Amino acid sequence: MIRNLCSLPPPKLGWNKKPLATDVSVAADVERIRFYRNEVYGHTTRAEISNADFRVIWLDLEKISDRFDINRPGKNYKKKLVDLSQCCMDEEMRKVMEEKLKSSTLLEEEKKQRHLVDDWKIHDKRFAETRACRAVREELKTNQSTESTDRRKHVCKFSCAKL
Repeated sequence: MIRNLCSLPPPKLGWNKKPLATDVSVAADVERIRFYRNEVYGHTTRAEISNADFRVIWLDLEKISDRFDINRPGKNYKKKLVDLSQCCMDEEMRKVMEEKLKSSTLLEEEKKQRHLVDDWKIHDKRFAETRACRAVREELKTNQSTESTDRRKHVCKFSCAKL
């Protein structure tokens, strides 16, 4: 959105490509931030990052914020980044973050279950999703922690009708 609204010229390698380390243009930095957002948060199936990876990304974000401060004086991007690194998580914030994590985990589990049915439809052209299959899927959602994924797949597949 930023690249379109601000009419930024593309980085040396173009948009949607990881920028060269030597390209320190504003556009390249915007693209780097987009890549980090997608790799670490937006398009990941894990809710974790190693300390080593975090340090590498954080150092790069510090360099980016320094360059942004040079290009946009008075915005204090570096200070905002440092403030983020030093903020503490009080009890209320911890509860909010735990709820977000729980919600995110449930959404991922639901996506996996939907993909199971979609995969069966692809591999078995005669597969027909019935009310019974949907009921089994709903039952699995409420009892996710009691059965392994393989067991769920087996139960759902054989509880669903085939034509």
